[in-house]
Order: sequence, then structure tokens, then C-alpha cells
Amino acid sequence: MARRLPPLNALRALEAAGRHLSFTQAANELNVTPGAVSRQIKLLEETLGLQLFERKAGALEATPRCRDYAQVLSDVFSRIETATNRLTDVDRDRELCISASVTFTLLWLVPRMTAFHERHPEWQLRLTAAVPPPRLNDGGKADVFIQLNAGTETDLSCERLLGNDLIPVCSPALLESGPPLVTPADLNRHRLLHSLLRPMHWPHWLAAAGVTEVDGEAGHFHGTSALCYQAAIEGLGVAIAQLNFVVDDLVSGRLVTPFRVIAEDREAFHFIRGTKPRTAKLDQFEAWIFEEAARHEAWVRSLTADYQRLPPAC
Repeated sequence: MARRLPPLNALRALEAAGRHLSFTQAANELNVTPGAVSRQIKLLEETLGLQLFERKAGALEATPRCRDYAQVLSDVFSRIETATNRLTDVDRDRELCISASVTFTLLWLVPRMTAFHERHPEWQLRLTAAVPPPRLNDGGKADVFIQLNAGTETDLSCERLLGNDLIPVCSPALLESGPPLVTPADLNRHRLLHSLLRPMHWPHWLAAAGVTEVDGEAGHFHGTSALCYQAAIEGLGVAIAQLNFVVDDLVSGRLVTPFRVIAEDREAFHFIRGTKPRTAKLDQFEAWIFEEAARHEAWVRSLTADYQRLPPAC
């Protein structure tokens, strides 16, 4: 016989809000926004056909039936947690699941993992790729999501981690032997390289630079930004690159920029916590990655101190 139960995320929101008598504190515990908790409570009220909370003198108050229901849920969730802890073996307890884009993982995160493993040799990590930003209903699939967005595309709690400055890059050979690349208008003589996942990056840079005579949607498209940058290294054209991911190639000389012009992007990479319970391990990883990001951005700023920086045009 099928069980007729309300949505699990709504029950979790009710249980937390019932204990704290605060949507804000419940949101902090669940690593989501207060608005997300409010929506889950509203969904549950519609499902059950009754009011669960009232606001009196600015304070949140649970109805008597809500208090009884929330207490039962607390007991049930405690039993589930206990059973899960018994089921989970030691190796599984050491695993930390991180979901990020292929390019972020390949070009930024993985090169820093050696130092992280030296600090935590006993930890097991699982790195997975995810393109769309996570929502509350899939926030339990990973401990951490790292996504490029404006910080508003998910109900989960997120914090800016790394910027997304854009800069044109190409191979030294193309710059030396190809058609002249003196001004941005000269891009008309070259093939533009794009990522299928970031099709607006060229138009954004061109708009910020005030370039109107170049078609920012023409050229070759690649499945990921990492493939796009490799195509530029091979001399196939001029790529629009996320500066934080190609700075090592610029320093080594594998790539060069024909124009020392950086366009800042409104989007940034955000650190998004899943809905799994907070752990000391996750807190340590969060502290480490934010420290790495701050150090990296300071280094990039020092290297590009004499570059022109343009605010987003759109």
C-alpha cells in the first residue's frame, strides 16, 4: 500500500521552524533562504488544509496542532538520523561530495587538491559535474555545489566564492603570424571561440569594451570553457576566457591576451551548501576553499594591476 505523505522538504522545514519559532533560524539550520522555508510551510499548509503558524506582535507562533506535529517529526527525524549513522560505514563517513562545473573543477579546484590532501590525507572526496544550479529538492545530492550564477538562482544558501572576469586570449603564434590584432575591431579578421555553456561571454566583453562592429555570436562553439581554451592554445582562434582559469597559461606563455582589457561580469562562482547536516569536515573544507579563493584573486589582481578594468555593460 502506497504511503500518502507530505513532501519531505516541507516536513523538514516545519520541524525546524517549529523548534526555532523562526523562519530565519530554520533557514540557517537547513542552509536555505528564509523565503525557501516560507514557501515550504505554505506548501505544507495547502497540502494539509490547515494553518500551521500565526504571527502575533511580530513573533512567530505555532498553532497547538502544529506543535504536536512538529514534535512527532522531531522524534522521527532523530530516529532516521540514528539509523543512518548505524548504516553508514567509516569509509563513507570520510567522503565529501563536491559538485562543480567541469571547467572549474579541472582548471581551478583539482590543481589545488594536492595541498588539500596533504592537510587531510584520510579524507575521501567525490567530485561530480553539475551544470544547472541546484534547488532545494536536489540539495541533498552533494555536500557542496559550486556554480556560476548571480546568487539568486537557487533556494539554497549561497555565498560568493570567486569572480568571473572576462578577457580575450589566443596563442602567441596566432598573435605573431596571424592577421593583426591591434584593436578590438580587428577581431573581425579572426575566428571567435565560444563555450556552449557561456554563449554570452563574448557579447558581454564586446559590450563592456564599447565594440559594436564585431559579431559576438559568430565563430566556433565548444562543449565547455576548458575545451574552448584548449582550442585557443592550439591556435584555432581567439577565445573569451574566464581570467581566473587561464591566468596560469598567461603566466607560462601558453596563452597571451591581445588586449589588456578585463570586463567584469555580474555573475560569480558561488559556494552553495547542500541540505545535508553541517559537519566539522564540511566547515573545514569551506574555510580552506574560501582562503584559497581570496589568495588567488589577490594574486590575479596584482598580476593585472596595469590592465584596464571595465564594469559590466549588461
